[in-house]
Amino acid sequence: MKSLQDYARANRGAWDASVPLHAQGPEWQAMLQGVTTPGVALVIYETLPVLEMIDTQGADPFTPETSYFCKQPQIDTAAITYDGSDAGEGSASYGFILALGEIVSACAGAELVIERLTGHPHCNREVECQQYQQRTAQLPLC
Repeated sequence: MKSLQDYARANRGAWDASVPLHAQGPEWQAMLQGVTTPGVALVIYETLPVLEMIDTQGADPFTPETSYFCKQPQIDTAAITYDGSDAGEGSASYGFILALGEIVSACAGAELVIERLTGHPHCNREVECQQYQQRTAQLPLC
């Protein structure tokens, strides 16, 4: 039986191997086809890319600092926590901003049936992102 650490190592390796695919764009569609099976539902419940433009802990956390269309990896060495605690440094993580159109087009290109596309005003991210909830000019958060 595999341990949680075994699964984490395997997933880390898969993600590291996919970094160039994210940077190149269309290959994401092929990766999506490789993880789906006919008749199986794929649910993506993720932060909308627009939130990736903002430095939530910056001097002005309401002004975009990164382009929505940025193709370079966003590299972070801080350990990610979802409860607001400071876990210090962690392994480097690589994130890529995929525009919503890229995600939907990749799903369509992989011949997936898109039944619904819904935006939500609530946050499914770190505590710092909760400052964007319940505002007069509400951003879609996920």
